[in-house]
Amino acid sequence: MMALVDEGLVERVIVYSFSRYARSVTHLLSGLEKFKEMDVSLISFTEAVDTNSPMGRAFLVLIAAISQLERDLIVERVKNGLKNARAKGIHIGRKKTRPSELIRQLLKKGIPYRTISAICGTSSGSINAERKAMLKEEAEEKAKKEQEFRLKHALA
Repeated sequence: MMALVDEGLVERVIVYSFSRYARSVTHLLSGLEKFKEMDVSLISFTEAVDTNSPMGRAFLVLIAAISQLERDLIVERVKNGLKNARAKGIHIGRKKTRPSELIRQLLKKGIPYRTISAICGTSSGSINAERKAMLKEEAEEKAKKEQEFRLKHALA
C-alpha cells in the first residue's frame, strides 16, 4: 500500500481503526508524515478524526499512544500469566505425543535420526528436540551434583 502512496496512486487510505493501521506511535507518525507529504488523507471508520488538520493529527497521536500503551500492558499481563502458570507447574502448549523414553534409549545407542524416526513414527525434529531436552536434563543433574559436592566439602 505504501508503495502505491509513494507512486501517487492513492488519494485516501481507509482503515477500520487507527490501531489497525499502525502498531506503534512511531510507525503511525511516519505514515502520517508520508501521507501529508503525498497529500493523502487517512480515514478511520471508528474514530471520526480529520487527519488533515493540526488538531486531528494531535488527537490521532494521543489515540495511538494510548493504543500502544494498552498493547504493551496486555503483553506484560500475558507474560506474567504464563510465568505464573509455569511456576505452578501448569503445562503450556500442546501435549507431547512422542515416545520420549524409546527415543532416548535409541539415541544413547547411537542410532541415526532417520532410523529412530522410522522406528518411533516421529519426525527428525522431534528426535532432535528430545535429544536437546535429554542433554539439558543431564547438564542440570551434573550441575546439581557438583553443587552438592562443593557444599558437602565446604562444610567438612
